[in-house]
Amino acid sequence: MFWDKETLEYINEKLRSTWSPEQISCTPCEIRMPSFKTIYRWIYQGYLANGNAKVLRRKGKSMNGKVTRGKLLNKGKSIRKRDKSVYKRKEFVHWEIDTVVSGLGKSKACFVTLAERKTRYYIAIKVENRTAQVVKNATIKALQGYPEGAVKTITTDNGSEFAKWQEIEDELKTNV
Repeated sequence: MFWDKETLEYINEKLRSTWSPEQISCTPCEIRMPSFKTIYRWIYQGYLANGNAKVLRRKGKSMNGKVTRGKLLNKGKSIRKRDKSVYKRKEFVHWEIDTVVSGLGKSKACFVTLAERKTRYYIAIKVENRTAQVVKNATIKALQGYPEGAVKTITTDNGSEFAKWQEIEDELKTNV
């Protein structure tokens, strides 16, 4: 079944506003939306955005092949093996860490963010980039002033910026 003109115009409008096909298909609205896979297919077939894949965030670049950029090649511990008390949010000792890059072009700002799970206490540290060394140094500097035992666990994702997780673990005497 092919979709009506109103639906196609709505999707084209959102694509021009830099929405991803995933965002378009999952956003609640009065119009019945096709799946994001269908939206991608319609773009490549020329039904949407005049077939111009430049409207996509990846600008039509293929995702073929194994992507290792931004992923740890030597992964750390599984999140499923962390202390079960982390899930309960009963004690002030469990932290989550991530990085945030904001801005476009040359004026990107990069932050290392730390959030304590129970209290939601939040620390944001501006850093020059998100290399593993810089993230490691910022993390240690931010958390080393806390009393012993105040940083029992730190949970990260598998981003390459956390490649030095073992050094953070050793320096802060915690589990990462």
